Amino acid sequence: MNTMLENRIVERLHQMDDAHLSEILDFVEFVADRKRRSKLQEDDDYLLGVEASLSEWAGQADEEAYRDLNKAR
Repeated sequence: MNTMLENRIVERLHQMDDAHLSEILDFVEFVADRKRRSKLQEDDDYLLGVEASLSEWAGQADEEAYRDLNKAR
């Protein structure tokens, strides 16, 4: 984090009363949780894509094996 920005944030926090600090903490936790959930969704989307690719590949491999088996007969 930018040091100047961090210093400004800390200065402002020291000027706040406990009720406002609690609200700020709730907001920061909300933003952090939203970011974490977004990352999890990206990971899920990636894994679904991998699963689809593997399923397609497995299907093609099965078809090729079936054709090879029929040619051998």
